[in-house]
Formats: sequence, C-alpha cells, structure tokens
Amino acid sequence: MLRLTCSGALASEAEKDFNKLEGISVQYGETGVPIVLNDCIAVLECKVVQTVDVGTHLMFIGVLLHSAVLDDSKEPLTYLNYRQVRKGVAPKNAPTYIDKSKLAPKSPVASFKKYRCAACGYEYNEAVEGIKFADLPADWVCPSCGSEKEDFIEIIN
Repeated sequence: MLRLTCSGALASEAEKDFNKLEGISVQYGETGVPIVLNDCIAVLECKVVQTVDVGTHLMFIGVLLHSAVLDDSKEPLTYLNYRQVRKGVAPKNAPTYIDKSKLAPKSPVASFKKYRCAACGYEYNEAVEGIKFADLPADWVCPSCGSEKEDFIEIIN
C-alpha cells in the first residue's frame, strides 16, 4: 500500500484493519498517548480539561503536561506551508474542501482603451482618466479643441 506523508496518513479516515501508526516512529507520553516523532519539530502533550462543541468541530481545552523541541532546523508545517509548499488540499469530506468546479469564473481583467480626436489628435486614455470612454456623457467634448465625442476614433494597438 502506498504510504502517505505522516500528517496525511494520520489525517485520513480510519479504515477497518488499518493501523495508522504502522511504520511511524512513536514514543508514549505521560498520559499514554502515542507521540508521533516523524517529521515533528516539537512535542506538546496536554491533558484535556474541557471539550467545547463549536458547531463544525469540537474544541479541546487542555493543560500542558510536557513539551520538547525535537528539531529546530526544520520548517514547521503551518497551514500556509501545507497549501502553498506541499500543495496539500482538503479532502472532499473536510469542512474546508472547495469544489473548484462550482466556483464562479474569475472576472476578466479590466481592459482600457485609448481614443484620438480626429480634429486635433488629443488622446483620451481610459486607464489614466479612470472612466470608460463609452461612459462619458453624450455632451462631452474634446478638452483641447471642443470637438464632439463622436469625432473620436479608437486607437488599435
């Protein structure tokens, strides 16, 4: 069977007759829980003193019993590291799963056009002016020569 990364193997759903700790280096803490050593840079062992239902998850509140730094030369597995560096994604049954096929398509990047006055050569640049030429009022005139809006020609690059 193909082994997942240590964190992936432990986060996956349990299968019948499948030992998640197989092939993983562990030590047992004060409370008897297995403490995984693979890919770990530190250990925090806590005793649960309260469990709070927060709707989508249970939040465990604990008292720290033991802590140790195992390897301070490695990068911690933060959510950002998991998503961006390791390219990890949430499984379909996770509350954070995003079905990319249902996302709205990205809106196209705004494109700006330029228009030139046929009478005097003045250029109207939508990017500079911040207003689309089509959105200018019908009575707008060239600020240089006073020609009407319909006297402008779109500049094609």
